[in-house]
Amino acid sequence: MTQAAAVAPLAAVPPAPENTKGDPVATESPESLQQRYVAAMERLRAYKDSNKKSKEAIAAELGPQPGSGSNWSASTIGVFLNGSYSISSLGNILPAVERLLTSVEERQRLIVQPVFARTSVARSILTLIKRCQLFGKNGILGVEPGVGKTEALKHFALTNPTSMYIRANRTFSPTSSISRANSSALPTLRSLALALNIIGRDERNLQARSQTHLYDEIVMRLCGSRRVIAFDQAHWLPIEALDIFTTLNEDAGVSIIVAGHTGVYDRGPRDYESYVAYHRRALRIRILTSAITEADVRLIAEQVLEVEVARKASRRLHEEARKPGGLGWVVSLLQVAQTYSDGTVTLDHVEQAIKEVPPPVIVTGGAA
Repeated sequence: MTQAAAVAPLAAVPPAPENTKGDPVATESPESLQQRYVAAMERLRAYKDSNKKSKEAIAAELGPQPGSGSNWSASTIGVFLNGSYSISSLGNILPAVERLLTSVEERQRLIVQPVFARTSVARSILTLIKRCQLFGKNGILGVEPGVGKTEALKHFALTNPTSMYIRANRTFSPTSSISRANSSALPTLRSLALALNIIGRDERNLQARSQTHLYDEIVMRLCGSRRVIAFDQAHWLPIEALDIFTTLNEDAGVSIIVAGHTGVYDRGPRDYESYVAYHRRALRIRILTSAITEADVRLIAEQVLEVEVARKASRRLHEEARKPGGLGWVVSLLQVAQTYSDGTVTLDHVEQAIKEVPPPVIVTGGAA
């Protein structure tokens, strides 16, 4: 299921007022402040680890620094997390961290967020990945939105430490879907180099490094590792990326899965000869929302509902799973149903959510 589509992103924490006279940090004793800092640090570490959050993501969630239009830096979050933040400088960051954690914990108490479920669709995706790894092949995964592609890819990356998950986006593509004049493999190479720690996010002179040099460094880092690299949202990849993936498979012995909308299965990011060559050698599957079963829906519903209620609700929710959004839409309905209840979600709450919440409109993007 696509959880990201189902849950609104956490709102940025509002900045603390510049006048901290009323804030306990301003008058608290150093000993008490130290205890408060340690408690917040441990809670933030737990939040970071359990949600696989980067320091950059946490900095963004904290919002801008008081009196400044800039967000906290990732390095500042790192200092806070390792326990070396100066006690005398906690006046602004400690209240912001505590507000963020309180907001997260309140939301977690209110809503049960279903986690990865090994549905029949997820099993098909994981089987493809394992076959690619076993036979040293690249792969193609073309799916309709909402079948659980992203969650399955992330689960594989989480449970297989040598694997990598990379998400493409519009910046990977040329400015025109017709002309290749502005198309380049550089965004794809950069994403690989970042994931492998060959370059840092703040590297300014990336253009000065030739694509050949960057490619050679990537091959040296990957050679013999038998890694699986999953490129999600692959409909945003330029065709040059497939040339890179084909040669990486040969030169480094790694398996690369391109996963995106169903168009990726049929024609790739673009209709060029490079896709024909990639397609010919790759293992591939195509999955539609019609492949979602009632048993798949029940695996998710049972995480929120009592078993008997989940059994009855699954019949109804299975109809909804065939609509745009698939399992992600089912998750949304279950979350809304929870807001109608006082703790125990009933079949009536589920029906109310189905009746009152309009189905999603899926926009696949121009590259699909």
